[in-house]
Amino acid sequence: TLSHTTLFRSADRQKKFIKGHNVLKTKSGSKPLSKAKELEKKKAEEEETAAALRVTWIGFGANIVLSVGKGVAGTISGSAAMVADAVHSLSDTVSDVVTLVTVRLARRPADDKLPYGYGRAEPISSLVISGLVTAAGAGIGYHSFETLTEIISGQSQGILTNAPLAFAAAGLGVAVKEVLYHMTV
Repeated sequence: TLSHTTLFRSADRQKKFIKGHNVLKTKSGSKPLSKAKELEKKKAEEEETAAALRVTWIGFGANIVLSVGKGVAGTISGSAAMVADAVHSLSDTVSDVVTLVTVRLARRPADDKLPYGYGRAEPISSLVISGLVTAAGAGIGYHSFETLTEIISGQSQGILTNAPLAFAAAGLGVAVKEVLYHMTV
């Protein structure tokens, strides 16, 4: 995890590794970690960070392409739903930027400013991302309400001019998101 304390549970004992102190705490007491264990732990953290950054960068690129593609397809086809999905993909892109910054920040070692480390950046970024998703959802809902009001009042007929294009963009979006999901599992 990105927190400064990582917990491991087993049937017979609980281990607790406190980052920056190089001590393994068990119910029977504390003992310093060997240099080999320290290097192994550091290498595993670096590999985890690299994997998280790689997947997030791929998702960032995919979300930009999806956002532009869905926006164009939605505008050409007259599909308000596709335009809304483009906005959603754009909000995913912003979330990816927050995630990239957070992964780098949370992995920083403890220092004089934050002696317990930067692990608390993760829950703060989760709150920021939740706010972004909520704002995007509210914007999409507002746009949908306006479009529905225009159709009911007769100001707009709400005609979908190119349904195959809209369906193709939607299908491509689902396929790309499915691939991204399996990359993170």
